[in-house]
This record gives sequence, structure tokens and C-alpha cells, in this order.
Amino acid sequence: MVKKTPTIIQLITSAFIISLISACSAEQGVNQQTCDELCITMQNPQLKITLNTDVILVEQQYQMHITSTQPIESMYIEGSNMNMGTLPLIYKLIESDNGNFIYQSSFMLGLCSQPEMTWILKVEMANDKTAEFDFVSYWQKPVQY
Repeated sequence: MVKKTPTIIQLITSAFIISLISACSAEQGVNQQTCDELCITMQNPQLKITLNTDVILVEQQYQMHITSTQPIESMYIEGSNMNMGTLPLIYKLIESDNGNFIYQSSFMLGLCSQPEMTWILKVEMANDKTAEFDFVSYWQKPVQY
């Protein structure tokens, strides 16, 4: 009887480890889906901005990938339907090749008194042009019907 206890414990432990590995593998498959389905993309002829989410929730950090035909001078976010101040964005040039400039940035939006808030992302470029993109943040993920 004493010999069966370690065997049962080993079986339970093995089953637990296998279930964890299986769960992680399934999650990786979901994370590898294309950004067409899981990311927000904003663009014009000079800029393409991709966020690593399909819905922006307040008080959560998001990554931003920016491709530009001009060097970026500054980036910031302002509230559109409510004064929430100006959120300057810190960005990093990660690649410059053949007239394309690729940057990364991250941001987190504060909680507003409204469950849905419209924001304006402003990007000032070296050619004295400013691009503006509107987007919406939520307290919680909207229900899809």
C-alpha cells in the first residue's frame, strides 16, 4: 500500500503538469492571430499606428507601434469630449530604413467620470504637419451581440 501512494501522487502531478502545458499551448495559438482581428490600427498616408488591443480599457497599459514617413517630433493624447489634460507620450525610434521611421511607445489612460471617453492622439512630425486620430476608451469591454 505504501508503494502505491507515490505512484498515485506522481500520476496526479503528471496530469496537472500536462494540463498546464496544454493550456499554455492553446493560449499561444490565440496570441499568434493576426493584428487584423486583435489590434486597433489608425492610419493616414504618412502614418500607421497599431495598438496591441482591440478595445482600449482605462487604467491598463498598451503598446503602440508607429510607422512614419517623417521623423516624429512629439506625440500626445488629449481628451475630446472632456478635459482630461494632455498626456505626453514617450516614444523610442527602433528602426529607420528607406525613408520609414519605426517607433514604439506605451500609454495608460486615466479613469474618467463617463464609462465611454473619446480621445485624440496627436502626432507632430518634422515636416510641421500634425496628424490626429480619434479613439474611444471604456471602463469595461463592451458586450458584443
